[in-house]
Amino acid sequence: MSDDLTKQDQGALALPDYLQGEEVKGVDDLAKFIVPPMLKIVQDTSDRDVKNTFNLGDVYASPQKVLISRIIMNEHDKPGETGTPFYIAPIFFYAEAICWRPIGSTPAIVERTTDQTDPLFVKARNPKLWNEVIDGDDCRNCEHLNFVCMILGEGVLNDTPVVLSFSRSGYKVGQRFAAIIKMRKAPIYSTQFGAQVVTRSNSKNEWYGIDIFNPPGDSGIDPFVPTKEVFEMYKLLHEAYAEAHASSSLVADYEETNVEGEPEEY
Repeated sequence: MSDDLTKQDQGALALPDYLQGEEVKGVDDLAKFIVPPMLKIVQDTSDRDVKNTFNLGDVYASPQKVLISRIIMNEHDKPGETGTPFYIAPIFFYAEAICWRPIGSTPAIVERTTDQTDPLFVKARNPKLWNEVIDGDDCRNCEHLNFVCMILGEGVLNDTPVVLSFSRSGYKVGQRFAAIIKMRKAPIYSTQFGAQVVTRSNSKNEWYGIDIFNPPGDSGIDPFVPTKEVFEMYKLLHEAYAEAHASSSLVADYEETNVEGEPEEY
């Protein structure tokens, strides 16, 4: 597990005497790109090292490989049909269109854009234009619905925004998530929701997806953030991510197995 997201005592981070008054240099470019951790589900198609670290159906943050939710084992001590619920607070939403090369290709992405006037969005939203041959490769145009969220509860990531992305077979879940946020009739960064891994299947495959739901009464999680202080903190984060998105410096670090590993139908 990476230590870069672990809470540290602030006293341990105090500048030593020899750095007091020193001009801060070499960090200007670090703010040009914001690459939040991505929430991933362990699938049959996940990399071997991921499957060696977690069980199928576990939810983890990548690239740190921090466990977020465990799959519930069945009576045979095998990964079951649901995972342990976890809770999130969305603070920012954006859509991105991506043209993906076939799995295993390098580079995996042909092009990507968050500009919804770009022709790539037209292709990603039209089933007749999903598939496209580029330089001899059978490529796939996808729209990703991305929710930048806080993970609620105690843990190494509870102060770090992560990206929960829905595409392909998960696209309609992302649409429903957007719809229930709108139903709250409040700022996105004031809302809280539950999430849970569930099994999905069609005539070709079986895989794990994430369902979103309103927090039940016995969860200890309210539908809205608990205090004005938390609201103001999330508001500042929302504004920071909105600014990063506007300047094209918000970058989702997708992995091809996270996209290609799911069935195409949604």
